[in-house]
Amino acid sequence: MNTKAQKLQKQITNNFLFKIYKLTKLPSLWFWKVKVKSLNLEECVVTIPLFWGNQNPFKSIYFGALAGAAEFSTGALLKMALTDTEKDSTTLVTHFEMEYTKKAVGKITLKCDEGKLALQTISRLSQDNPIEVIILSSKAYNEDGIHVATAKITWSMKYRPSS
Repeated sequence: MNTKAQKLQKQITNNFLFKIYKLTKLPSLWFWKVKVKSLNLEECVVTIPLFWGNQNPFKSIYFGALAGAAEFSTGALLKMALTDTEKDSTTLVTHFEMEYTKKAVGKITLKCDEGKLALQTISRLSQDNPIEVIILSSKAYNEDGIHVATAKITWSMKYRPSS
């Protein structure tokens, strides 16, 4: 992992620095109390607790809050891979799909472990191949380890050549 990727990893996994990042860049994650448990080139693990600010009338986590945490788990992993490869590109979510299998109550852990796929896809980005699309999955589990949801997020990356 290069120095820039290590710096990004430290910023996102340090609770104090991540709070500042959330407040300035992603305030909904701050409000929903999303925390990063781990981030490296292989996986990103985040948690979101059930509390009054993200609870729906059915006493489970509101789908939008769970979707936001899932998107962040894939996006942080993708950003980590892009930073490590030092390829400058813009990214955009072009499709989002989420399947809920059980009520999301308590503290939910979301895990995206497709870092190798992200690195492989990014390695194909070039001036000759300026656009790549990748689908990253994030799986959500409750405190008992029971699967509650799976998100599939399609990211489009567009290569920006160095000037």
